[in-house]
Amino acid sequence: MLVQQLLFAGWLGYYLFRERLAGLGRVQDSITRYALVYIAISLTYWFVMGSFLLGESRELSARVKRTLPKSFSGRVLFTWFNPGPGTGYLFAISNALAVIVLTAIAIGVAYYPFGALMLGGSTATARLETLFVLGWAYFVIYLGIANLLLLLIRSLATVTVSTSVLINFLLVLAGWGIPKVLREMMDSRGVDYTFLHVTDPVWSCYVATDPSTSTNYATALIWRVLPMAAAVLLVNLVYIVPEIWQVRARLPIRIEEEDRLLATESTPITPLPTSPWD
Repeated sequence: MLVQQLLFAGWLGYYLFRERLAGLGRVQDSITRYALVYIAISLTYWFVMGSFLLGESRELSARVKRTLPKSFSGRVLFTWFNPGPGTGYLFAISNALAVIVLTAIAIGVAYYPFGALMLGGSTATARLETLFVLGWAYFVIYLGIANLLLLLIRSLATVTVSTSVLINFLLVLAGWGIPKVLREMMDSRGVDYTFLHVTDPVWSCYVATDPSTSTNYATALIWRVLPMAAAVLLVNLVYIVPEIWQVRARLPIRIEEEDRLLATESTPITPLPTSPWD
């Protein structure tokens, strides 16, 4: 997953560098397009991968526990690669956040020295910053709610990867479809965006970043979605912390003796000399 994400980042860097060499006008025309495509591909990719990761078992086998990192630095760097839905959730949202930070840095480098990437510095950068915040917040909310639902289902039945993918798909479908049905029931002629559609991530991000929209939805959506994302993340951390604190298990004495015996048998025996000329 990380290798594929590095390839995505390499593509973004190449196109931004190419446009940067073309001059200021061309950069301003294309920077938003490249950033939007990269963010859309990356967040979709990590949402799909996160859907798979949430379907992993919460219980680590004894063999896996014996391969966990031992040192503090090893645990800090490699705990996120451990199997499990909790570490998988953090792995997905951390990589999604890294995608957004990397995009912001790339845009800042592409604009330099024409202007720094600052909030409110320009219409284009302000729209991108709004997309960064909303996109990551929706990402945290939907994967987090799916993780909590799967935690509940695990107490009743066995959860597989297929179950996890199905739950995530149904959540996104409900977030898009339920507001649409309610709006049609309330006002059949209503086609404009309202805050009833706040659970629709695609439409909400679109209206918050669309320069042609007369109403400024960006600030209102951020103040509604961001606290929800923080709440979902905190609730998930309650169940994720036990997974993170798992330490390396010691190898059983019986297996240690068997390994020593196998190592002894596999070591070639050098014959001793029988005369001074051997």
